[in-house]
Amino acid sequence: MKRIIIIGQPGSGKTYTAQQLMRLKNIGLYAVDDLAGRLEDQIISQQVIAAFDEIQQKREWIIDGIVHCNARKHLSKADTVIFLERPLLARVFRVIRRWCQKKILGEPNGSLVRLLQLLWHMVRMNARATVKYRHLFLTLPDHVNRVWLRGDTEVEIWLAQFVDLQFIQPANHPNPIVN
Repeated sequence: MKRIIIIGQPGSGKTYTAQQLMRLKNIGLYAVDDLAGRLEDQIISQQVIAAFDEIQQKREWIIDGIVHCNARKHLSKADTVIFLERPLLARVFRVIRRWCQKKILGEPNGSLVRLLQLLWHMVRMNARATVKYRHLFLTLPDHVNRVWLRGDTEVEIWLAQFVDLQFIQPANHPNPIVN
């Protein structure tokens, strides 16, 4: 598992999961929000697609999110795709909480109008977007490993497999652990 893409709707936990995987597996993390967030809406697609193409030339990567216009192409270059699915209300809460945290910390987070537009889009498009993500996920090429996680507990249990649980004791300890 060296080329990972994490997909899911806004507020599904993509960034958290990606950051944990990056820490546990020591693989570079690239976030679509970071690539697309600084660009004008009209040019996002071409510049983000070019950035994706460049990132995917590397041997190892974790990508947080996808650009829908080229999703199938980029997903097929991964060896693992993680689909995060959460209930709508949980995702709305996460998006609002993240926006408020950034506001309190003085980080750029967009306007209140932009937040309300995103929330409206999330509510209006919830069922359609869920079907679209599921279809993308279920029709991946055979060489791609699929991981479908439906809640915080499933994410934590899945991430736990990457934690190295070796206990190191001093050499003079009376009961050394043999690895």
